[in-house]
Amino acid sequence: MNEENNEIQSKQENSNLSEDSKNNNNSQQEEVNTSNEEKQEINQYTESEDSYKSRYSIASLVVGIISILSSCRLFATILCAILAILFGITGIKSSKKGMSIAGIILGIIGIIIAIIINTWLSYVFTNYQSLYDYILYN
Repeated sequence: MNEENNEIQSKQENSNLSEDSKNNNNSQQEEVNTSNEEKQEINQYTESEDSYKSRYSIASLVVGIISILSSCRLFATILCAILAILFGITGIKSSKKGMSIAGIILGIIGIIIAIIINTWLSYVFTNYQSLYDYILYN
């Protein structure tokens, strides 16, 4: 009888221990799940910040292209080039770093082209009455 009681007590102790270990495992899993949820929230924050800065990279590239295409218009080119440079500097910390650098370079090239074209046009119109005269006499 004592042996039976001992066996029953040992089985109960084993079941209690297994329940405790299950509870510990559950609490550990809850901690892991909580830490995973926190990591997901942090990742969502950094992803949204990165997408926010990548928009500046794309804007820098687009405005840089517009600054080159509008290089005959001095004020439009300078405005677009300055915006391209500012957007590029802002977006350079994003994942689309190449687009930011390209936008900055296109903005600088747009300013240089605008200065060259407008300097040449100033020379033509101060020395000749029209562009047609310049073509005829040169």
